[in-house]
Amino acid sequence: MNYFKKFNDKFKEESLENHWNIPQSNISKTTIRYKKLYTPDPNIILTIRFSKKYKFDIIELPIDISRYICEYLYEDIEIKTKINYTNQFPFDRPEWFFISVSPSYIPESAVKTIIDDHNCNNTSSWSPIIQIDRDFLTFFVKILKIKMLSNTIIRTDPRQELINNT
Repeated sequence: MNYFKKFNDKFKEESLENHWNIPQSNISKTTIRYKKLYTPDPNIILTIRFSKKYKFDIIELPIDISRYICEYLYEDIEIKTKINYTNQFPFDRPEWFFISVSPSYIPESAVKTIIDDHNCNNTSSWSPIIQIDRDFLTFFVKILKIKMLSNTIIRTDPRQELINNT
C-alpha cells in the first residue's frame, strides 16, 4: 500500500483545496477532508463541504442588524463518500459508495447518480497510472453539479413558513 503512504505524505502539508487551486472567498468556501480507515482492505472516507454565506433576513430583527448577523452565518452542504480499495490497487479500480448528504433539500438520488456515474467511468477506463488524488479530483468536478443545483433551489426561511401558516 505504498500508494496510500505516498498520498498521505503529499497532502500532510498541503490541503487538497490548495493543491487544486479551488478559490476561497469570504462568501463561499470549500473544504475536502479524507480519513483512512484501518480495515483488512484499505478504505477512505471522503468529505466535501461547500459553505456559503447565509442569505435570509432574520424576520424579527431590523434589516441592518439582520444583515450584520448574517455576515457570520454560513449555509453548508456536506457530502460523504466511502472509497473501497482492494489489495490489488492500483491494478483494480476503487469503488465509491454513498454515505450521506446534508442538508435534506439536496436529493440523495442526485449524489448517488454521480457516484454511480463515477464508478461506471472507472470501470470502463481505469488505468493503474491514475493516482488517488486524481480520482478524487475527477469526482470533485462531478460533485460540483450538486453545488450548482443547490444555488438554483429556492429555499425559504423555515420561520417564515411558520409565520405564514399561523
